[in-house]
Amino acid sequence: MNVTFLIDSAKVPGVTSTLSKVGIAPNFDALPDDILEDARLRGILVHRAIEQYEAGNELKFEHPELHRLKVPQFFDAYRRWRDKYVDYVLACERVVTHFTFRYCGRLDIFALLKDGRLVIVDAKTGATGPWSLVQQAAYLNALKSEGIQSDGYGVLKLNNDGSYIDPTYGNDFKYFQIFLAALTVVNFSQN
Repeated sequence: MNVTFLIDSAKVPGVTSTLSKVGIAPNFDALPDDILEDARLRGILVHRAIEQYEAGNELKFEHPELHRLKVPQFFDAYRRWRDKYVDYVLACERVVTHFTFRYCGRLDIFALLKDGRLVIVDAKTGATGPWSLVQQAAYLNALKSEGIQSDGYGVLKLNNDGSYIDPTYGNDFKYFQIFLAALTVVNFSQN
């Protein structure tokens, strides 16, 4: 999904597109188009369901396509994790902006956990890896530049059977350094 971010009417790089342009995010070119499209659509629909749930809206998974893509099962994994660990979701699908380094992104979840930590959580319905931590470090540092503190970030892996893999929360500055290097390459190539 191509997203355009603006700061002071000037187009700026997005976090995910920056990682893709420099080859840090996974390359799925070898997969058949129908598999890629299903994965893309599944991710969008699960994230929309989470966003609607957090906004207090009733969810109805009536369309057969939602069941074919197992959206209710992925969402149930999120709900189970949330019920067990989250005290309150402060933001969902929030755009964050780093005015100094001039980039934007959209974090999935900013939550207060029951143990008192404020964390950024990235809900994944597909592939994860170290690149996900680079992505989350960029979001965390954008929040910091907005004057909002966070205790860390983690990746929540949602599975199609309603289970999940707990995030391990971190705050390793090296991942932000990797993002800044990627951002430098993208900015250089666009000038």
